Amino acid sequence: MPVNVYNANALTGGTNTSLDGIDGSTLNNGDYCVTFTDTYIYVHYLNATSGAAESSPDVIAPDTNPGTKRWILKDFYLLNNSQLTTISGDIISYVDTAIATATGSLTVNHSELNELDYASAGHTGFLSSAQFTTSSGDIIDYVDSEITAATGSLTQDHGDLDGLDDDDHTQYVLVDGSRNITGTLTVEGGAVYAGVNTLLIIINLITSTQYLWFKWPLVGWGIGLFFHALGVFAFSKGLSIKERMIEKEMKKETLKKH
Repeated sequence: MPVNVYNANALTGGTNTSLDGIDGSTLNNGDYCVTFTDTYIYVHYLNATSGAAESSPDVIAPDTNPGTKRWILKDFYLLNNSQLTTISGDIISYVDTAIATATGSLTVNHSELNELDYASAGHTGFLSSAQFTTSSGDIIDYVDSEITAATGSLTQDHGDLDGLDDDDHTQYVLVDGSRNITGTLTVEGGAVYAGVNTLLIIINLITSTQYLWFKWPLVGWGIGLFFHALGVFAFSKGLSIKERMIEKEMKKETLKKH
């Protein structure tokens, strides 16, 4: 059975232009009616077996031959006469004539806007176009007119800084040996010497007692260790092993900077 679509300009009233004015005997289940009023668009569909009590706008019964046929509200849309345009049930344009018409010209270019120079207007938290230089999108120079101009020259070389010879960090050893390390200094060479030679003696006595060869590394290494200790504690001009290592690292860092 084909579905019919009706239109009306009122929900009730019993006239030939109202929804309830459509003769029920001509209606089929699933028919639609679109009703246009001054404020709403109503969309109803017909349920031929509903029999529900009339309750506008949700349920509308035909005034003639209603039976159990009822118009059931499906959707409604708010409008102001011709000021609403809909497509597929969606509002796509709406103009309210109560809004005053804009006068003058619309500025779409940012550079043509007023008050772009915020700094001159008292907003010193903003940059004006003449107060910074950018390269690859980065700010590389910025001068705020509110900041007092710096005087003198800018030092960019570490060697040109003042106070480099001051003894500001007393926790460090001085290169000239005028401040030595305090506390206990542990020299690991002696412990290694004793441990290795003890192991060699044990190996020698286990494998062969006729030829005691362990004396050669014991004496040779001992002589080297003796002169090493002599150089550290007697001829180092106040510099210990640790101090000389610090001096060596400081020289490396100086060479890297230059």
